[in-house]
Amino acid sequence: ASCFRPLERPLERPPFNDDEVAEMRRRLLGNLNYKGTGAVVASPGATPALSSIIGGPAAGYVFDWTRDGALAIAGLIRLSHTRVATAGGGPHLHEGTLDAVLQDYLRWVRRIVSKDGDLMPGGARVDAHGEGKWEIIPPGPFKGGWCRPQSDG
Repeated sequence: ASCFRPLERPLERPPFNDDEVAEMRRRLLGNLNYKGTGAVVASPGATPALSSIIGGPAAGYVFDWTRDGALAIAGLIRLSHTRVATAGGGPHLHEGTLDAVLQDYLRWVRRIVSKDGDLMPGGARVDAHGEGKWEIIPPGPFKGGWCRPQSDG
């Protein structure tokens, strides 16, 4: 069974008002260019679900996932040409904002690709084109215990 259920007919009005759209846009933009790195962060705020796993408070899930970052940037580009870009209060997604986010993201991608071939703990070499999860500060492949190569990122 799926948790997704298609609507029987289109909604008569948008499900979110302009102020709610503006808040979602603000939060999306807040996850891009994390702390000036250009990375797209998965969840910069408190992550209560992690607290039970790590046995204490979790400050956030601050990693850049290659696939998720690319999807967020692609979505941002698509949204920039819709009413979502300017609905409600600021910050609005205008051409200058979009260009700045894209340049920051490209800088991040170049930084992580430059790690290709670096030596990791245990003697393995970084495969920057196959690595799915990245530490943001300092930038480098996630070194925790999980299966490599991670082919879904």
